[in-house]
Amino acid sequence: MHDAHGVNCMINGIDTLSKLILKQLEEGLKPKDISLSMNVSYDQVKKLSQFNSMCQQVKNIVSEASYKNLRELGIKALVLKDFFDNNEWEGLDEVLGNTNPNTRRSDLKTLYPAYLEKKQEVKRMKERARYKLDELDRRENAIKTEIEDLKDSQKAISDAIKEFKIYNQEEQDFLLEHIGVADAPLEYNDETTENVKVLIKRLDYSWQQKLKKLEVVVFDDENYIWVIPDVDRFVEEYRKRKKFKGRIEYDYNNVPEFVRDSYPKEPFYRNKMIRGLSGPLKEKIKNQKERIKQLEEEKVCIEEEIKQIKKTDVKTFFDRIELTNTLSSKELLEHGRLQQLALKYLFEKNYIAAAEVSYKNYRWDCIGYDNESKIAIIEVKASAEDFLRDSKWQNYQVYCNTFYFLVESHLEYIFTYTFKGRDIKKEIEASGAGILIGHKNRLELKKESIFNRQPGDSSHVIFNIGRTLSKKLIYGY
Repeated sequence: MHDAHGVNCMINGIDTLSKLILKQLEEGLKPKDISLSMNVSYDQVKKLSQFNSMCQQVKNIVSEASYKNLRELGIKALVLKDFFDNNEWEGLDEVLGNTNPNTRRSDLKTLYPAYLEKKQEVKRMKERARYKLDELDRRENAIKTEIEDLKDSQKAISDAIKEFKIYNQEEQDFLLEHIGVADAPLEYNDETTENVKVLIKRLDYSWQQKLKKLEVVVFDDENYIWVIPDVDRFVEEYRKRKKFKGRIEYDYNNVPEFVRDSYPKEPFYRNKMIRGLSGPLKEKIKNQKERIKQLEEEKVCIEEEIKQIKKTDVKTFFDRIELTNTLSSKELLEHGRLQQLALKYLFEKNYIAAAEVSYKNYRWDCIGYDNESKIAIIEVKASAEDFLRDSKWQNYQVYCNTFYFLVESHLEYIFTYTFKGRDIKKEIEASGAGILIGHKNRLELKKESIFNRQPGDSSHVIFNIGRTLSKKLIYGY
């Protein structure tokens, strides 16, 4: 092929001859006429004509920088035709923003299929995020309801305790040990009554039978519970019993033999139909306060999680690629698989272990405690990006005796990595964090965790591990 001066020339859309032909095309000359007058093959002029049409089509659509990059690609840009045919201007703009004159044609050819794949992944990501938001909203509403129920129950119990203040300390202690509040309304004397006082602990068999005859305690056949209609009468009978030194506390051995088989050995009533009968009032109030505190902390975690999801604004095509890579189905499955291995690893080390345990503003991938109440945390990282984004892991160490990172074997290199001035190896060494490497069905201890301090709030952390396991068993999540 020759230029106008008879010199060999390669038509590529950015050479001198190409620019001259493109100028003539912009002026309205026909490709066939240009081919004859410039002594250039018709096929080459046609390609330049297509390239010119592409440039004109997007001149006012894509950014100025992207348009400049398109011009510099020359006829290599023809492989981006699918973006034009399908009006994928946003994707085209982002793709062009990351090209240069040296970008190879073979690389350009991969961009549209990759764009479609990522577009589908973004869609799936949005569906997962929407599902997650719905799930978090549902859990938050359930927690709010439970907190309100617990506060109502706690108020009822507090009101009951105030009523006991008119009695002396010994009588108060007796009442607090033996009386509870039925949280559910009860039918009594043809009326529905709330906060009914009930026995939570059996009394001496003969004395309870006597109180039954006197109607100081009344058995509710429907709910299988002993109601105390009048606390004053109940206290008066207690005083008489004390005065004549009669037996007060329940003793299985004092139950007559003819009915003994139908009586339990332990004194406390266990009635699942009515809440608030699990123990003495003081203990119940203490447990409820702990539960309200734990629920409030979990609610803070959920609100923070919702905030993080909602503020994630994926503006550009390549940002989408990065985000969908970190949230890909494959990676989520990998994270779940490693989490299961971590739980088994701790269990085999004689730890009671749980996943996704929340405390304050933190949520741990895997955490457990042993028979000495020593706490171990394992943070699972399914990608290098996941590790590099984590800015909280050093704060986790305050709450445990040992701390480990768990990664697949192909990611082991990240612990010798230097990233934007961060020496990861030094960070790991200085922190005392251990390293676990995941293989197909087992974990390998690569580096032991070495700490020289005791964890803080260990009793609360252990309590939350137990609560998480209980919730999983009861509610399934």
